[in-house]
Amino acid sequence: MFEGIYGMSCVENQVLAVLRERGADIRPLYHNSAVPLRELFFSLVVQGEKPYRFYRVPRIQEELKALGVISLTLRRGQDADTLRGQIRHGGADAVLVRVTPECTKSVLHARGLREDHYVRAVSSADGFLLYNDIPEAVVPLGDAAFGGILTGDSLQLSVRGAVDSRLKTRLWDKRLFRPEQAAPFSFAEGKGDEGRTAERLRDLLGVYKIMRYRMQSYYGQYVDTDFIGEAMPIIEQYYMKAEYWNLRKNAPAKALQGLLEDLWRRDARMMEILTERLEEKR
Repeated sequence: MFEGIYGMSCVENQVLAVLRERGADIRPLYHNSAVPLRELFFSLVVQGEKPYRFYRVPRIQEELKALGVISLTLRRGQDADTLRGQIRHGGADAVLVRVTPECTKSVLHARGLREDHYVRAVSSADGFLLYNDIPEAVVPLGDAAFGGILTGDSLQLSVRGAVDSRLKTRLWDKRLFRPEQAAPFSFAEGKGDEGRTAERLRDLLGVYKIMRYRMQSYYGQYVDTDFIGEAMPIIEQYYMKAEYWNLRKNAPAKALQGLLEDLWRRDARMMEILTERLEEKR
């Protein structure tokens, strides 16, 4: 259900999954994927923003709401019976329920970095099914158990419009970031909290790899982007290495610097190739 979906949050993943389930091509929704590495470095490493607070890339669901493609209504403080009724008999295309932190960790086995985790809830013959994004899982719960994992908040999602050729063109024109505008820079331009460098590098790479998977998908509508996919296993290795250093709390400074410089070289070449191919396609 979530394979090939690259959301920045659980809600973004769920919205994209519902749209794709209804036959939409979600690739045009990744139009803001070519975020410059410099932008990510200064936000996530120098300023120390957390990935879930990185709003330089607008949330896809918020853009779709503004464009009238979906409605997404937050309802707070609902009791379990009300939520059960909305899921079974409501008019929304999907109901996303906010679950307790204990459910996030013990039932869904998610990392639970935030307390406002949402899952899609669907009625079944024996109760309900919870569809979780990361890790992807379908968890069945009876009525009583379902009531025990709710916080009372939900998001009611309805699809109002299509991801069609007109929207695709509009989103192309609305791009905040463009490969040909990626400018070179030096990591020496800014410094973060040296005691948390590995953690912040991990956060940088976490957002970076989502953006580059999106970039491969989005620009793959127009040109061959296999070269991006070929680079992604190395980026995944960088992420795991940064996470290892973060957990061990013993990241060698030279190794961190070397990883950043190699990432910069790979990204610069990636943007260069993409720009060349887009220009050839004109």
